[in-house]
Amino acid sequence: MKYLQDYLKEKQSALIEELGVIFAFSNKQFEEAMDPKVEKYVRVASGCYCPKPNIEQFLKRHDEVVTEAIKQDLTENGKTGVIHRELSNHEYSYSGDVFSTVQALVGYDITEADVRAETGPYMKAHREWQEKQEKVI
Repeated sequence: MKYLQDYLKEKQSALIEELGVIFAFSNKQFEEAMDPKVEKYVRVASGCYCPKPNIEQFLKRHDEVVTEAIKQDLTENGKTGVIHRELSNHEYSYSGDVFSTVQALVGYDITEADVRAETGPYMKAHREWQEKQEKVI
């Protein structure tokens, strides 16, 4: 099963390249990455900088790319599949805590109640998978 990043990476990378977004985690990296023709960069997020003239366009288009990727993820994997994937990815079977899963699904129009409703079916499927693995060993 694909992850959100799999749906994002191609269009997100193209947008980053088109609008001159750079990534730097030190002054040296920033100086090496920056385009000398750009007068000013704006910090978008930790380590992510966008040329000031492009910031509004980048934020708008990036939101569109993310929304489209989420829609594609839900279309291909279904709401239940996405929830189960994220419960697994955030190790619900060990922690019993849905918080990180709920946070990972912000933007999906999936609520904490939706996630909690799937914990039972997810754990049943997880136990069945574990039993199959034990038979293989």
